[in-house]
Amino acid sequence: NAPGAGATSATLTYNPVAFSNGGPQFVIVSNAVGSVTSTVATLTVLGNTPPSITSQPTNVTVLKGQPLTLAAGVDGSPPLSFQWRRGGLPVAGATTNPYLISSAAYADQGTWDLVVTNSFGAATSQVASLTVLDVTPPVIVNATNIAVGAVSPSGTPVSLAHVTATDDRDGGTPVNLTPAGPLFPPGLTVVTATATDTAGNSTSAYFTVTVGPATVSEQTNFFDSFNVPEFDYNEDINHRIALGRQSGVLAPLGYAELATRAQYGQFDYLSRVGDFTYPGTLTFEPFSPSPNFASATPAREFLESPTFAVEFDVQPSAGLGASDWAAVAIGSPYPHVFPDATVSGLGLLFRGNNQISVIQNQGQYLLQNHPFTLPAPPYRVRLEVEASAFDGTPALVRGFVNGIPLPLSTNSSGLVYTLVKTNGFVNNFIVLSGYAQNPGATTHTFDNFTVTAQPSIFAFPPNLATVVGRSNQSLTVTVPPSLVATSAVSVVISNSQPAVASLAGEAGGLLTLSFAAGGPTTKSVAILGKSAGSAMFTLRDPSVAVPLGGKPVTVAVAGLPEHIFNGSFEEPPVPGFPGYGPIPGWTDSLTTSNGISPNLSMGGVLANNSTSGHGRNVAFLQSLGLFSAFDGIIGTTLTNLIPGRVYQVSFLANAQQGAQAHFRESVAPARTTPPASAGGWGGAALALSRLPRLRQSAIGNRQSAISFRPM
Repeated sequence: NAPGAGATSATLTYNPVAFSNGGPQFVIVSNAVGSVTSTVATLTVLGNTPPSITSQPTNVTVLKGQPLTLAAGVDGSPPLSFQWRRGGLPVAGATTNPYLISSAAYADQGTWDLVVTNSFGAATSQVASLTVLDVTPPVIVNATNIAVGAVSPSGTPVSLAHVTATDDRDGGTPVNLTPAGPLFPPGLTVVTATATDTAGNSTSAYFTVTVGPATVSEQTNFFDSFNVPEFDYNEDINHRIALGRQSGVLAPLGYAELATRAQYGQFDYLSRVGDFTYPGTLTFEPFSPSPNFASATPAREFLESPTFAVEFDVQPSAGLGASDWAAVAIGSPYPHVFPDATVSGLGLLFRGNNQISVIQNQGQYLLQNHPFTLPAPPYRVRLEVEASAFDGTPALVRGFVNGIPLPLSTNSSGLVYTLVKTNGFVNNFIVLSGYAQNPGATTHTFDNFTVTAQPSIFAFPPNLATVVGRSNQSLTVTVPPSLVATSAVSVVISNSQPAVASLAGEAGGLLTLSFAAGGPTTKSVAILGKSAGSAMFTLRDPSVAVPLGGKPVTVAVAGLPEHIFNGSFEEPPVPGFPGYGPIPGWTDSLTTSNGISPNLSMGGVLANNSTSGHGRNVAFLQSLGLFSAFDGIIGTTLTNLIPGRVYQVSFLANAQQGAQAHFRESVAPARTTPPASAGGWGGAALALSRLPRLRQSAIGNRQSAISFRPM
């Protein structure tokens, strides 16, 4: 009863007539007033015509589970019989045209054709391809956490054969495990299981293998109560850090503060301890519109163990909106980072309206402004991290607030409470911060800041630099105090490039350090630069079943002849306040304002492993007035210069924000001295200077250079 195409006149003509034209015929006549339908007339087409295919079936592509229809145009004397075939074989029940498959299955895929028969013959269509797409990844089973007892310090065999995968099309699917074992070191290892089907669909699951129990229990690496004596109100954050306020294996530690704040023990109101209103806390009071961000970072990158926890009490400024918050960032590559800007870490914001946000990888919101119902603050926050190493391999993160599991992300099933951070952690500065956007001051407080960790043997610092022929750097290895208290411990240091740098006492690229029972928990070994290049020192083969933490120590060796003594300023920082002092090998025009990089424990933008251009030690200059007479200048003597040869001196420099209009840096040989002997010059004096109003900074890095020729 479908309308005939083009049949819109008073006369209906079929020329030529086909068997498919047969059947009931009627007409509907209509005008503006209404319509009328004729009676039905039956058209019977007579003939002895075999079947024919008037239009071929077309290719079809569908997803598994979707409906589809196969159809062909046919003609011939009725009655007609239909049979669809797949791969040349009849398909049971496929005897209509068109033929409907209500839910496509992988078994339906193939080449289909239609055979049409009647009393006078048969016709077969061309083949059409039916493709059923596979977009469903395999399912990994038995990827559950494993805990076994330690067999040997060098590794414990663990079978992972029970971890398998199935696919709805391929059936059993191979599983790729990283690491695959069979030997696992003491401590926790995060294993990644990946399965990929023949269509390229892939899925991953994560589980842990814990070899233990370790011979020592979890230890407190750092604890700060922020308690200062009752009469010491409103003091700098670094006040009395060594007088009972702090404890733990790594204490005491100072805090680095923002470059724009008072530094190295000088008081500023933005971050303080002993507040009149909030005694015994770390108090941030950012002020909108400026300065609206306050932060503090322990002057230590917590690389001792990749399995660690951070705890603290926090009370964000009450009664404000989502734009005012207190936050913590873990796994940051440098201090003072905004919680949403940490490159490879994780930020957790507690907003003034009792919402939380979780951010990773420089602005990727895992959870944004999530309402989290809690009792009135302060909140007791605990973040737990389980990882194999600080090398970017996957890490597991869990959070708790007042003992209640904290959602860290979402997926199609809802909230996620155990976060698989697929790119793990590489660094681990821990940053506490507070922010104000609403006009006026806000007050955020932190208390009882604690870093606990699975004890491990580790080397520190992760990066060093030296030059050929010098032994001005050393590598320090630390063992857990509770471990060495009861038994002797040894560990091997392996050197990747003995020809580039070597440890004192090293033989064949190996050095064994032994720690006597009841003896010191740290040992330092001098490093000798031997040739230009880079060497990596890695801990291995501990004599006890305890994890190896930290990172391999990388030593960069500059191989050029040393014309400038201590050109890298790689000297031990000056202890105590103000944290800087004279620079060995250099003369100083303003000994009270110029110096070598600040003491690590004092923190600051120029501290070791900070955001300065070199990343370790730097020299800094300060100018005290508006006139060149107050320029900061340091100078040294260039040695071993050869007449007629052109030399270039280069350096990195930066300036405090806002000082650009009054800033220049220069390097020049101020004078030369007569030859010390035939064919050589004694040297030339080198001066580095800055104009007035320049102070220490971490704003940008600019490469400068000058060439000269001794005559």
